[in-house]
Formats: sequence, structure tokens, C-alpha cells
Amino acid sequence: MSPDRLAPSYPPLDAPAELLDADDWSLAQAREFLDWTKRVMVPRSDALLAYLGISPISSSASPGEHYDMLQHVGARVAEVVHDPQFWHHVDRPVHPVYGTGDYSGPDLNDVGLSLAGDVALLLARVVLTDLSPPLKWGIERGKTMYNRNLPILTGFKHRWADYSPFTYGQLGTQRLLQHAPPETDYFADRYRRTRSNVLNPDDKGG
Repeated sequence: MSPDRLAPSYPPLDAPAELLDADDWSLAQAREFLDWTKRVMVPRSDALLAYLGISPISSSASPGEHYDMLQHVGARVAEVVHDPQFWHHVDRPVHPVYGTGDYSGPDLNDVGLSLAGDVALLLARVVLTDLSPPLKWGIERGKTMYNRNLPILTGFKHRWADYSPFTYGQLGTQRLLQHAPPETDYFADRYRRTRSNVLNPDDKGG
């Protein structure tokens, strides 16, 4: 471990394509990425929990236990993401999804994006464990959607509720890196809102 590193080296997420290029993928590439997501979801999320020092997911866990586990994940990611292996300094325009103007400060590097990707796989796994059916995998194909070509969870009553785990994984991990105090309940809150969107689909307040 290097002197400035606080956490063990994190294993890279060996995805079949670059997430940042998803908008330009063909349908075949999007399907390949979805197949890969399904294949690695359990082993990568298990490895993430082990890295964070959190107990494995129990097949009999209740929704309340899932919520508590995701709160713990948020708190631990907030601790480790400040390790130098996960971020670099950037000066760039803010991505349209996240706001306007310019940004100067820490941002996720390739290793940080691997961490965020594994959080996404964990989010998807927990949601599917608790809410499948009716939820199932799909691919976002809307031409104007910010998560175009990425895997999503569908099966909600309302189309606006479709769940984009890779978007939430990256956005939540970025927030934990960039915001003070960190929003450690972000992942648990997304899970709570998703349950509400399934069980109380006409209550947009979650």
C-alpha cells in the first residue's frame, strides 16, 4: 500500500464497454452490457461488501434490513472514496444532468467509477431481491435520455419511475466525494423511494 493510500487497492470493473460512451452504443452493445451486468451482479456486489467490511446479503433479509445495509454502505463509501486511488482533480463544465456552470474539484477517476459501478450492481441486486416481480431488467432506448442504452429496472406502473442503477450508483458516489457533509443515506433513500414507487405507485412524493 502506498504511503498516501488509506484503503486496499480496489479491483477494476472490467466492463465490456465504457459507461461514459453509452450514448453512442449500438443496440447489440447495450445488450452485451446488460448480459454482463446480470452475470457479474452477485460476485461483484459480494466483493464490494467484503471490501467495505459489511456482512454479506442474506437471502432472508427483510426490507428494513436491506435499508439498514444500504445506509451502512453509504457511510463506508463516504469514508473510502476520499482515498487518492478513487479520485482526481478536474476543471470542467458541469454535466447537464447534474447542473450548469463550471466545476473545479475532486471527481471520480477510473477506479472511482469502478467503485460506483459496484454500488450500482448492489443497488440493482437489492431492489430485484425485494421487488422482482414486478421489476425486471430492460434497456433505456430513449434518444434524449441521459441514461440511454444503460440497463434499467422496469415494471413500474409509471414510466417515469424506471430505475437506473448505474446512474444512481455514480451520482451517489460522486455526492459522497464532493459534498460536505456527505449524503450517506443516498443509496438507502433511493431504495426506499423505489419500494414506494412499486407499492404506492401514485404517490410521487415517495
